[in-house]
Amino acid sequence: MDCCALGSARLLFPGYLRIALLWFVHLGAFAQHAPECHPGGHQILRNSYRSVDFDSTEIQNTAIQDLICDHSLLPGWYRFRINNKPAEMPTTCVEMNRCGTQAPVWLSLKDASLPRAGEVRQLSACATWQFFHGSAKDCCLFRIPVTVRNCGEFLVYYLQPTQGCMGYCAKVAPDLGPRFCPPGEVEVNGRCKAAIPSPSLPSRPVITPELIGQSVHLRCSFIPPLSSQQLGFQVVWARHIGHSMKAEIRQESTLKPFSLAEMDGVHFRLGETFSCIVSTFRANSSNGRSPPKESESFYAGLKFSSDSLHIAENSKEHEVTVHSTVPIPCYGLDHGHQCGVPLALSVHDPDSLGQEASNVVLSACQVTVQDVPTSICYSLTDPHVITLDGRRYENHQTGTFVLYRSLVREFEVHSRQWDCGSRHYAVACNCGVAVREGNEIAVFDMCNGQPQESRPQLTLKNLGDREGSRVRVLESHQGKKVTLIFPSGAFVRADVGDWGMSLSVRVPSVDYSNTQGLCGTFDRNGNNDFHSSDGHVFGPDDLLSFIENWSLSQADLENLAYFFPEDHLAEARPEVQPQWPTPSGLTSAKALEVCQIALANSTVGAVCRGLLGRRLDEAVDLCILDLQLKD
Repeated sequence: MDCCALGSARLLFPGYLRIALLWFVHLGAFAQHAPECHPGGHQILRNSYRSVDFDSTEIQNTAIQDLICDHSLLPGWYRFRINNKPAEMPTTCVEMNRCGTQAPVWLSLKDASLPRAGEVRQLSACATWQFFHGSAKDCCLFRIPVTVRNCGEFLVYYLQPTQGCMGYCAKVAPDLGPRFCPPGEVEVNGRCKAAIPSPSLPSRPVITPELIGQSVHLRCSFIPPLSSQQLGFQVVWARHIGHSMKAEIRQESTLKPFSLAEMDGVHFRLGETFSCIVSTFRANSSNGRSPPKESESFYAGLKFSSDSLHIAENSKEHEVTVHSTVPIPCYGLDHGHQCGVPLALSVHDPDSLGQEASNVVLSACQVTVQDVPTSICYSLTDPHVITLDGRRYENHQTGTFVLYRSLVREFEVHSRQWDCGSRHYAVACNCGVAVREGNEIAVFDMCNGQPQESRPQLTLKNLGDREGSRVRVLESHQGKKVTLIFPSGAFVRADVGDWGMSLSVRVPSVDYSNTQGLCGTFDRNGNNDFHSSDGHVFGPDDLLSFIENWSLSQADLENLAYFFPEDHLAEARPEVQPQWPTPSGLTSAKALEVCQIALANSTVGAVCRGLLGRRLDEAVDLCILDLQLKD
């Protein structure tokens, strides 16, 4: 009958209006043909707790059994109503503890828009969650498929049960006129006309903090545009979640050129970032709202200044300033007294199992650590030494040596070597290391025993007034790899075996061009690594003189903790000159094959060849030399 009525009256309407009306009727009829659009084709969710404006913390504290948990919701088509008004799922992130639940579910339009009248579309719903207070909120931690049908006058949703105690959110549908008017148009006396927007704000709103009584408030101020009609302002307060998401927390309409929000500790909390979005509308009409303008983000709380810091790994102190972006109210203090917020520095210790609790939230401060030139010296038993500048040599002497000494700070490393039992050659191995940085002393020693019988003992001392040691000790591989980390960033690592230990010494950039000892000069010039304590450079054929120069003197030996016979040998041990084949018949070709299989062709060697480069070839060479000496 409606079609006949239109048909009999069609000559009374202008052509463009007739087309619009026919299009609307056909589209509405098509939408209504979908069974889920009929009253019996869907169910209605009426619980007013589902509103985005409802704070779930109220029932969590008083009637937790009333929390909305849609994990038992039957799959099917649903329509929302809030307080007997048509409602729809919100399409922007919803804050936690809203909608009568802890994890509110909202409809994401990231991948697709809402369907037009008569259409159906597959979309995704998102659940908001935050694992613990102070951590980043995730607006879309869980995704749930949702099918949306536009029935012309309302939307219906095919909902699935949620994965846990989550709840689908609803928001009262805006009354913006009939749905058949295209975007940017509104209905006026039954006809679609272009909406005339209100004038926009001439500038962005600004958020400033202020103290009203004893309460901290945020004020969103804006300059009204010039207009011949009275204007109203819609102000939306939003909380920033992560880098790209915002959650609407309050919306109001006002005739004043500002909006106040109290830092109540619930919706507006210290340690979070806010913005306000303002649009204008004519006070006598809800249509024609202006494009919104958003303020700069405002962090409310204690903030680092600046919010980034560039530091180098050189043990120097760096200063940061902390200031409050909001007033700090003072209670019950006489004039002349200062009040403030006490701060305590807490250093994260990954080995600690304690839980630190603090009611002070600071803004983020991005710290960029600049990698500066460092280097590592190796004394790999038997021992093969690789200096800080990459020069390689063999030290088969026994005794106690200065492995490394800094000339710009109090840092020194001594190594001790014993005979480690080659059947045919005088081969030496590291059996202990002693390190001093300032007043911190660390000794890792197995020399007061016998090879293959004794285990190293670790001793830490502080020569100053401070109790305890600031040297960090890391152990792995059942105590066979021990790393001593010093406050400057330097570390000494010992890889322990039955015959002794291999040592690695990493030094910070502050020592660059200011080092002495068997590890060389650390100036990227390997030619001057063989040097004496007075700066004399030994030639490549004078290796023994270089090594003896860094053997501890007899005066220094008198102060050692125990007698070490190798420190008192009358003469140097003979130079090692191994030959092929070895006494047991091992050839150089066979030794190369064994070392290639063990190192270069191993899984790690194959994967890391590009990273290791020539170091892998050096490792193969050292492996061959070890086989030659110890076979």
